[in-house]
Amino acid sequence: MVRPLEFFDANVMAGRPRVAPDPIPWESRPLARLLDEFGIAEALVRHVGGKEVDANWGNERVLAATREDARLHPVWTAMPAGTGEVPPPDAFCDRMRQNGVRVAAVFPTSHNWSLADWCAGPLMAEFEARKVPVLLDQDEAGWPAIAAVLAAHPGLRLILIGGTYRNSRFLYPLFARHRHLYLEISGWQQHRALESAATTGHAGHLLFGSRLPLYTPGSALAAVTYADLSDADRRRIAGGTLRRLIEEAQP
Repeated sequence: MVRPLEFFDANVMAGRPRVAPDPIPWESRPLARLLDEFGIAEALVRHVGGKEVDANWGNERVLAATREDARLHPVWTAMPAGTGEVPPPDAFCDRMRQNGVRVAAVFPTSHNWSLADWCAGPLMAEFEARKVPVLLDQDEAGWPAIAAVLAAHPGLRLILIGGTYRNSRFLYPLFARHRHLYLEISGWQQHRALESAATTGHAGHLLFGSRLPLYTPGSALAAVTYADLSDADRRRIAGGTLRRLIEEAQP
């Protein structure tokens, strides 16, 4: 008997973006209900307010949005502490642990700071030491900055969100150099992309994600379900790798 895939979604957003279609698909349905409808077992959940309003405000809202269902894992928005708007990195991670949060997200372009070590070094070093996975939207940093932060912090678990089919020539060299770099695949739709990654030994870098509720998860679900992959690689992409990252995190 074939075991069903247990999808763990790396890219779900709570709250209404300032720029969004009207109406947002499935906006009125609770996130947990959407997971059930699409056969997704668990999800990381960010709050749009953490990006568009204020990190601390968004972090409180995402706790409220995920509190009623253990399948919804809150993600906190982080930023460097130089201005005093957020606690120092060690205290921030302690607060994450106290609130059951094991994953962080950063928005350096939207929040006007740099991933470079002169600005974000202490924050990235703390996440690296505690094995906290960090979500980074690909349009929030250029490839040189992504490569630099990975080189400076080789143990950092960095998950790129929102990549596209045009990214492969950047990604493959980075995958080869950095074992803790991961890609959420909802936007990485190209012919036999998953098979190509598996053939070159990179399936372990790929994570299922949907971009719910703004987009349908259908294309990403189909890509993982029907790609010509080994059972082991399919299950790693569907959720196995992300579950391992969550279990290893020590905020």
